[in-house]
Amino acid sequence: MLSGSSGKKRLSMRYRISIRRELCIDSFFGALARGVVLASVFLFFYAAAVCRAETIKLKSGTVVRGRIVGETSQIVQVQVYGVQVPYFRNEILSIQKDDEEQPARQEELPAAVKILPVVKEKSPAEGDKKPAAQKNPLDDIKGPYELKIAVRSARRHLKNKEFKAAVLDLETVRLKYPDNPDLNAVLGSVCLAEKRYDQGVQCFEKAVVGAGAESPYWRGLGKAYFGAGRTDDAEKVLQKVVASGQTKKADTYLFLGRISLKKKQYEQALGYLKEGAEIEKAPSAEILHYMGWAQYCLNNYKEAIVLWEKAMEKGYPFTGAWGRAYLKIGNYKKAAEYLEKSLGSPNADKSEIYERLGQVYLSGNDKTKAAEYFRKASELGNMEAEDALKAMQRQ
Repeated sequence: MLSGSSGKKRLSMRYRISIRRELCIDSFFGALARGVVLASVFLFFYAAAVCRAETIKLKSGTVVRGRIVGETSQIVQVQVYGVQVPYFRNEILSIQKDDEEQPARQEELPAAVKILPVVKEKSPAEGDKKPAAQKNPLDDIKGPYELKIAVRSARRHLKNKEFKAAVLDLETVRLKYPDNPDLNAVLGSVCLAEKRYDQGVQCFEKAVVGAGAESPYWRGLGKAYFGAGRTDDAEKVLQKVVASGQTKKADTYLFLGRISLKKKQYEQALGYLKEGAEIEKAPSAEILHYMGWAQYCLNNYKEAIVLWEKAMEKGYPFTGAWGRAYLKIGNYKKAAEYLEKSLGSPNADKSEIYERLGQVYLSGNDKTKAAEYFRKASELGNMEAEDALKAMQRQ
């Protein structure tokens, strides 16, 4: 038999072992429960992150919703509707993450690419007709979805004069769809903006071949021909655009007017330019400038001056022709002012300007200044200035 003290010790030991076992079991199940809770929380936040999107606001005012899938020091790659679209950092105003989970549903086109329907007043005959379905702008682009998204994005960049970004949008699809007319038209427009006219001709020729006789890209081809110095080809193409009944656009008549000016058909040039001005209602600075040239060549110097002044108010860069027009109407003070101002132009023909300044001061009976400018022009090889200087010395 066990003594009383030893029995008590054994009972105490068994009790402690039992307590430890229970504590271990509790700890195990407690840890397991905590792990399940943590895993649930992690999966919740992971799922939220997957469904979460970013809102990218561009400096141009466009808002893009998508998921950022890659970043460099200069470019942010955004996945929009399954297509990765690159944006330059210097065109991004802000990037903001959504605070709410996005519901699992079919994504809609962003507001930036939706076209609002034109609201018309109903006539009595129309009654309560159902409104026409809203047109999807992607329907105007031929090709698969990835190509449509790339071309649409490139057009948006082109409109904002972000030419590198426009080309970058098309890099991923250009090799797969080299003959797509819409893609080639965007590339052609970039070439025109960057004054790469021969490449622009190649792009627009592909565009019109791919789109057919009713292609809207003939106008771009005409402008590319003009820039490349192919004036006759440009005139034929743009006259066909006018005759085709396509929607009238001011730039078609602007380029036809410039072609006529080049051919010294000044009345015809003025007619084309006036047509362009009527289409725009508020004529652009460029149309006003070339209308001024047509009037100048028709010896209508006062009308030319008025048009050039309006063009300058709209931001058209100054040209030395204004000084010549003031000289023609006998306003020597204004003529001298504008001619001297034109000396600062990067492409100024200084020998010609000095010679005209000599004429201005000679007409204003300031023979000292006239001789000074004739001498400067003569030193640059201007023969007319040299003859004028000799004539002054003989007097």
